[in-house]
Amino acid sequence: MTKKEKTIRLSMSIALLVVAVLTVLTVYQSKGYTKDQNMAKTEENQQEEAKKDTNQSVDSEEDTQDVQEESTDVSTSDVEAVKESQDTEEVNTGAQDAKSEEDGDSNLQTETEQDTTETAQTTVEPTLDFTEETLLQWPVSGSVLMDYSMDKAVYFSTLDEYKYNPALIISAQIEEPVAAVANSKVLSIEENAETGNTLTMDMGNGYYAIYGQLKDISVTENQIVAAGTQIGTISEPTKYYTKEGLNLYFAMTKDDTNIDPIVYLP
Repeated sequence: MTKKEKTIRLSMSIALLVVAVLTVLTVYQSKGYTKDQNMAKTEENQQEEAKKDTNQSVDSEEDTQDVQEESTDVSTSDVEAVKESQDTEEVNTGAQDAKSEEDGDSNLQTETEQDTTETAQTTVEPTLDFTEETLLQWPVSGSVLMDYSMDKAVYFSTLDEYKYNPALIISAQIEEPVAAVANSKVLSIEENAETGNTLTMDMGNGYYAIYGQLKDISVTENQIVAAGTQIGTISEPTKYYTKEGLNLYFAMTKDDTNIDPIVYLP
């Protein structure tokens, strides 16, 4: 082998050695890069896993919170439903109580009306049983202006004449109440030129009372009233009694004969 060949072979060997070294270095570097890359990927995967776990934990907490909120909403709805049910029951109970109270009031009113009707039906009307021993009540509170006089004539100032007087002329006040002198039944209500509005009442046993110079008569024909019941009020006097002044004309008869009322007054 020549020197030149040896030199060429040596150069080739060296070249192969360099190539081999470079190849080894390349492989080593490639493995190191891959290892670093794998480590970096592993760390990235771990971070992703940690992040995923964190997200899952957050999602779990949110889901738990949502479940709790839903549970709270359901509980609240249940409470509201129970409350509405209670309110409805209270309203129904109140309505029932109101109806019961109304029914009670209606029944009470009906019972009261029945009692009133029964009382009215069982009320005994005043007895018309006037006798010589019966005392009258005064029809008004005034004094006697002119006495009953059928045995001799008396002087009438307004008429300026003497004549018989079949009644008591009793002083009174305008609109003063006039009371029934005894238990009586209204016989008639008439307008008389001398005595004005005149009320004749049957006291029983043939006795009658006559009231004149009235207004606002508060009874009707055939009505039976007890002694002391208001039957009207005092009116302005007729032209026959202008000088005598405000008065009640009060007369009595027995079997259509005039009698002196003063005999029966206390």
